[in-house]
Parts: sequence; structure tokens; C-alpha cells
Amino acid sequence: MTGQKTGVRLHTVDAFAAEPFRGNPAGVVLLDSPADPAWMQAVANELGHADTAFVVVSEEPKPLRWFTPVTEVSLCGHATLAATHVLGGRQVFATRSGELRRLGRTELAGEQASPRGGVVRMALRGDRVTISGQAVTVTAGQLLG
Repeated sequence: MTGQKTGVRLHTVDAFAAEPFRGNPAGVVLLDSPADPAWMQAVANELGHADTAFVVVSEEPKPLRWFTPVTEVSLCGHATLAATHVLGGRQVFATRSGELRRLGRTELAGEQASPRGGVVRMALRGDRVTISGQAVTVTAGQLLG
């Protein structure tokens, strides 16, 4: 497959969780340069998470794309939180939906409506909604092929 990359840094993160095996699992793939969309789709399908975030870490703002096992999506909150957790600190992402920033402010909190549980925090700031929550890394490694 063209666009295939080796030695890519790969993480599984449980977003909206304070401990492993809770919240929403998401894949996070850190890239040094943009990857072929067909390759990203194949990786997301292989991982099998609801969403996998692909972040180009060498650019600012960092390009961020999300793939489910079957298609690319325009926005994914838990995979964005997972990517921010892996990268640490405040991040700015360039996405198909526009520029995303983690502001670290919260006003509303709710429990995630799933068997895995978790807390989601949201704030309305003008015409923007911010989301935040805890996340925990479950696996970290390299994608070899």
C-alpha cells in the first residue's frame, strides 16, 4: 500500500476516565509527516476503536484527522482529548472542522452514558464549546508495518 509508514508511535487511550478500561477508548497515532488517507484508514480498521486520531507532530498548529474503522469523520471529541493527553500541555489542532484548542476551562459536567462510565466537562465560550476530561494511556508502542 502506498503511503505506508514504519516505526509510527501508537497509543491506546481511555478518554474521560481516571483508570484503565473505563471511558471511551481511542487510538492515537503520532506522525512526523502527513500520511496517505488509505493507510490511515487501514490502521484505524486494524485497531478497531470507535475512532483513531492521527496527529502530525512536526507542524503547528498540528494537523489532526480522525478515522473510524470504516471512514474518516469531521470531528471526534474523545479522540481529540486522547491526542491531547498523549502530547501533554495545551495543544492547537488544524482539522477539517476548523482550529481546535484545549482551553482547560469547565462549567458543566456530566456522566458518560455508557457501561464504561466517565465524566465529560463542557463550557460554552462565545460561539465555541470546549470539552475536557481525564484520560489514561492503556498501551503505547510502535506500528511496525
